[in-house]
Amino acid sequence: ELVNALWGMNPLAVSRVWGSRIGELSEGAAADLIAVDYAPVTPLTEESLLGHLLFGLGSARVDTTIVGGRVLMHGGRLLLDLDEREVSAKAREAAHDVWRRFASLS
Repeated sequence: ELVNALWGMNPLAVSRVWGSRIGELSEGAAADLIAVDYAPVTPLTEESLLGHLLFGLGSARVDTTIVGGRVLMHGGRLLLDLDEREVSAKAREAAHDVWRRFASLS
């Protein structure tokens, strides 16, 4: 089933690749999570949860980010000492290279 694959197999596969436990909230597991500002326009129910996860939450604004137990963003503001414009420019540059590699595969 799709839900089991998304919630069960993805964390398992990534845990094996990265060598750390993810996808669980327990002692010793990676403490990486985000809180999003999500106000759905349709009811959020047990039956609609997968649709919200697939189509709604992806466009929600990230409010808080915690990595390794350390809060990196809160209230939509980065709590890191870095130049966001410089980081964005480097990300755009890297994305261009990634898309060029994808194009070369076809």
